Amino acid sequence: MRIGVVHPVCGSGYKRPMCETGSESLYAAQSDWQALASPGTEVILAALDGGPGIILRGEDENDARTYILDQVERLAQTVDAIVIGCFCDPCLHQARDLVQIPVIGVGEASMTYASQIAEKFIIATPVDLNYMSELVERAGMTRKVTSVRYIDTPISEWNSKRDEVLSKIADATRDAITHEGVETVVLGCCALAGFEREVENMVGIPVFNPKLAAMSLAESIISMRSRELAAV
Repeated sequence: MRIGVVHPVCGSGYKRPMCETGSESLYAAQSDWQALASPGTEVILAALDGGPGIILRGEDENDARTYILDQVERLAQTVDAIVIGCFCDPCLHQARDLVQIPVIGVGEASMTYASQIAEKFIIATPVDLNYMSELVERAGMTRKVTSVRYIDTPISEWNSKRDEVLSKIADATRDAITHEGVETVVLGCCALAGFEREVENMVGIPVFNPKLAAMSLAESIISMRSRELAAV
């Protein structure tokens, strides 16, 4: 199977230089996504031709809209499913209206998986809280997401301040366990993929890698559709 990933950031404000538009950086981004895929799955990455450096608020999504949808339309000609590679799920519903193949949102996929093992969970994120609340509502998860916890360390500093970021997520989680009874944590940014094991060891409850959730869901939907068509 072939899965396209729309890489909706084009600046250097991410935790790794893989989000810059140079060929070496894009290769690193594709390699990261490919490593999450099952054997036999090919990942095709498409970077934006313009737009904001990173999507953290509604205004950023508006600025990126045309570029995201252009890449969705292009990828749909050669892949079996598309992942919008940003936790905020920018332009997700417009993309689904545009093409005839499955389009997966990282945020929606992460919350879907978390909701299968927990009645209550939090999202730890650097995203504007109002914008994130809109995503939670669109995904129909307002009953299960007990709170959204803001990580105020700038994303550009996450490499050099990894321990600080881990501590902030862990502290927020412990507070939510005590006061909200949460049972799992969703890492609310693709730049947090790879933090999950350390956080889980610190807090003792499951922590979801958002990129892995999206890739797994895309593969599952493709496999399910193949089996349905084969049974006809």
